[in-house]
Amino acid sequence: AIDDNLLGAAIAMYFQLSTEDYEKLFEAPLIDETIRYFTGKSEDWRRTDTCLEYLKKADEVVNMEKERAEKYPAPGTRKLVLEGARNELLMAPQKYLLEMESSGIVHMLTSEKKEDLERVYRLYKPIEGGLDRVIQMFREYVTKCASEILRKADEANDTSSLISRLAACYGHFRGLADTCFDKNDEQVSKALLFAFSEVVNKEIRGSAGIPELLAIYCDSILRASGEKRSEEEMEIELGRAYFLISCTKDKDQLLEFYRNLMAKRFLGQKVASDDAEKNMISKLKELSGSQYTAN
Repeated sequence: AIDDNLLGAAIAMYFQLSTEDYEKLFEAPLIDETIRYFTGKSEDWRRTDTCLEYLKKADEVVNMEKERAEKYPAPGTRKLVLEGARNELLMAPQKYLLEMESSGIVHMLTSEKKEDLERVYRLYKPIEGGLDRVIQMFREYVTKCASEILRKADEANDTSSLISRLAACYGHFRGLADTCFDKNDEQVSKALLFAFSEVVNKEIRGSAGIPELLAIYCDSILRASGEKRSEEEMEIELGRAYFLISCTKDKDQLLEFYRNLMAKRFLGQKVASDDAEKNMISKLKELSGSQYTAN
């Protein structure tokens, strides 16, 4: 174990030197030794550990290194030491770790390993570019899942539940991301938008395309029927539908279908919620510009 008092005294002695001597005699050797030490640690762990086991150890060690770095009087030294530890423990083996077949990112997403996903995000976020691969793999996995829903519906030539399943898929991954990542992270939101945009703009078999199916799905939520929904349930379902609408390229066609179905709801006095109708109209106006009206 390191004697903290002795370490503090040694650091204080070096800090009394000139900046040039401090960097040459203390800081540079410290950084070199930090890199050498954690390179060895990483190699040892990779020989035996799964991604999950490795990252748990890395999490503990990085926290210990943070505490130790607080004893260095120069902020620059603290920054360099932590960068060295993170680069060797996390960035250097990142591709190898995250792509591990039975414990990497895909495994975590498939098995909903929320604690482990949160750890991945938290460990890589402080590193410049550290989340790029994490977000990319998240996006690819979401795209794969959404594409599979579309493929099955297309092969069966049955799109009756396609939009509800895509909406549920989005709700699942949005919820997972909000729990495990930062819900305000624009990279995550863009990844979801990219993934679903790739899927909802594909051609499908059948008389109705995805724009029309989306309008029909919204109508099924907003139309008064035997199935009663609470205001909260309607808000959640319409929020997911709105996200899918925002992903579509052919918004003009979709809005034309939406207007026609909305007119039928109002004329037939089949409006389930005036507030929900108004909120949806307001959102669609923002999405398509001021030309969209309820008329």
